[in-house]
Formats: sequence, C-alpha cells, structure tokens
Amino acid sequence: MNMNEECIQTGLCELGIQGRDVAVHASLRSFGHVTGGAEAVVHALLKVCRNVLMPTFCEIGRTNPPQEDRPRQNGWDYAGYRKDTTNIVPFDPDTFDATSKLNVNEMGRIPAEFLRTPGTFRSKHPSVSWAANGPDAAWYTAGHIADDPNLPLKRLMEKQGAVLLLGVDLAGCTAIHLAEEVVGRSPFIRWVLYVDGSVRRVREYGCSDAFPKLAPHVASLAKQIAIGQCHAVCYPITQLVKNVVKVLATQPQITLCGRQTLCRCQDSMKGGPKEDGEANQTVVSTSLRAGPHRHRWATQREEDNESSTHICNRNHPHRYISNVSERANTLRTEGNPHAKQQQHACPSRRIRKYLCTRHGRYPHPSG
Repeated sequence: MNMNEECIQTGLCELGIQGRDVAVHASLRSFGHVTGGAEAVVHALLKVCRNVLMPTFCEIGRTNPPQEDRPRQNGWDYAGYRKDTTNIVPFDPDTFDATSKLNVNEMGRIPAEFLRTPGTFRSKHPSVSWAANGPDAAWYTAGHIADDPNLPLKRLMEKQGAVLLLGVDLAGCTAIHLAEEVVGRSPFIRWVLYVDGSVRRVREYGCSDAFPKLAPHVASLAKQIAIGQCHAVCYPITQLVKNVVKVLATQPQITLCGRQTLCRCQDSMKGGPKEDGEANQTVVSTSLRAGPHRHRWATQREEDNESSTHICNRNHPHRYISNVSERANTLRTEGNPHAKQQQHACPSRRIRKYLCTRHGRYPHPSG
C-alpha cells in the first residue's frame, strides 16, 4: 500500500490524539513506502498533535570514567572495557542545538527529519536530549540538566500527554525508564568531556531489551490501529507509568534481558549506581512522591546567565526536583535547614516558580 501524509493523518486521528501532546517513537521502515518519506510522517504528526516530542540521543563528548570517579553497580566493566576516544569532540552546551550531531543509525530518519523541521527545539542534555515542536516546545526542552534524563517526560505527564509507538515495540518506549526511576532505580552515570576541558557526569537510561515483556500488563491502556503496514500503539503516559510501577514493585526481574554477560538491566534491578557507603539492594518503592536518586551537584551559573551547568561535586548539597505527575511534585533539599519538603494546592506552579527564580529556567507558558 502506498502511504502519504494524508493517510497518516487519518490514522493518527483514529487513535484519538488530535490536539494532544505526544512523545513519539517511530520507524519509517514500518510504514512501507511513504510518498514524501520521513518529512511526510513529521508533517502529519505536527498537523494532528499540539506538541510533538521525540528522543534525539547522541554521544558527543562521551569519554571514559575518571579513575577517581567509578561508582559501583553502574553497568560498566571498569576493568574490561575502555572507550576509544581518539576522535572525541567535546560537548559545548552553548552551541548544542537542533543542528548538532544525531546518532541516525540508533534514532532513525524520522527524528533526524524532525530536527530539521522549522520550530523544533532541542534540549541540551549531553547524552539523551529530546526535541519538541509546538506551542510549548521551549518549555519541554528548557533546563534539561545532565542528572535528570527523564525531565521532558515528567513534563509530558504533567500535561496528561500520550506515548505513541509507530512500528516499534515497548523496547523503544522511553517512558518505561521513567517508571524505573519512580520505583527507585537510579539512572546510570556516564561521563562527557566538555569544551572547557572538564569531564562531568551525566545520567542516562539503561537496557530496554526486556521491556516488551511488560506488554500484557499495559494492554488494557493501549489503543492500536494499522496505518498502512505500520502497527501504531498509543498509551496515556500517566497511566502507563503507574501500571509499570506496580509491575516492577512485584516483579522486578521482568526487566532482565537474559544476557549472561554484564548488562545494565542487572544493575538497574538492584537500584542502579551506588556511591561509597551506599548499600546494594533491589528497590521496590512505589512512591510517586520520592525522588529516587540522590546525586550531589553544585550549580555553576553560566556567564550569559541564561542556563546553569551542573558539575559533579560530592561536597555540595543535592537539589532535586521530582515532577513525575500532576499531583506528585516534591521539592527536596538536603543540607539546607531553611528548605522544607512542601505540599501545595498547585504543585506544578510552585515548581515552575522555583525553577524560574532560583535557576533561571523557563516557567510554563500558561502560568
């Protein structure tokens, strides 16, 4: 069947995502032949949805762990693996944008075309950046700091958005990594060489090869249709995350991919990276209020005062914003006697005010 932009629009409307905010994971090949290629798919999404988000991951500046910074349970074989950094290109947060390098082989042609589309914003996470296009694109991508890889998806939950899988299964569904974070699995630590010569920590996702095993547990949430040859599945993100959280609490081993060699899913099930003095354990917390990973970061204001760079520093108190649902926003500060965990009738607005006044980030466009 010959597909075109109009056919794809019709299929998307049948899924009921008109005017909604949607995180898209897509395979162009799954459609068969599409007149207009990836551009037709992107245009159809933008005409149907209000805001469109796509992962746009890269490995700019990726380097080896410093000898003095090697946390345990981090899905890295420190003794047996060393990355070739011969042609490493340092990461520059001031110039990184939608025109910067994308791992097309991993991400696909649709995200590559999405980045080229006028009006697309790209977050400045050095490893797991997200792109967004729509009225709230700047809000979705702003302030995506290195230690919070799931931030754009947390904002999508606040907006009661959806996850759309076009020709891919749950192994490509990044929202499940957000569910892992909610149950207490810390994102993994990797290292990036910055343009100023410093090597800094970044947080990123783990292994997702076993995520398709979760499909029966979220089948009741899925709306599925065929768009040409493409199997399209849509999930409401908040309910998807909550359902997966329940499964991980009772069946934490379900995310094991089965490899006999070291894999990140093994360490993730135990709770993820551990610093010296932290005990190993399998985490089964299901609280949507608790921030799962307690990094220690110092915040250094950029010269242009428009963004902040977060540099690993164990001697500074940790500040963590947890925004995993519209009613589960918690503000935490360790080592600061003047800051208390707060409950608020409108937590999202409180979080936005805090981000704007304390960190120079963007408030939500509606308030």
